[in-house]
Amino acid sequence: MIHPDLPESSNVGYVIDDNVYHPGDSYFVPQQPVRTLLVPMSGPFAHLDRIIDFIRATHPERAIQIHDALLTDVGKQFLTQFIDPLTPSPLEILEEGIPVRLERNVR
Repeated sequence: MIHPDLPESSNVGYVIDDNVYHPGDSYFVPQQPVRTLLVPMSGPFAHLDRIIDFIRATHPERAIQIHDALLTDVGKQFLTQFIDPLTPSPLEILEEGIPVRLERNVR
């Protein structure tokens, strides 16, 4: 929910190969464990307390910022300094245009 006076919108999240979780524009915690969590960082729905609780509840090995286009480079670093000490996984900031490899979960 963005605000009680606005209608709630639908959201779709994806768990890929029990390895990567893309929650869309939400902080919904999946039932199954995931190694890599994609964390929405900005938008009208974003709240620092919800971001921290989302990472804690999901408990990923790796957390990567997404939906951060509204943030400057300084803003991305600024938010991370509050999140990292309070969560089990350091929050990675990807450089625009640089690919990242998401390893398949090996069990």
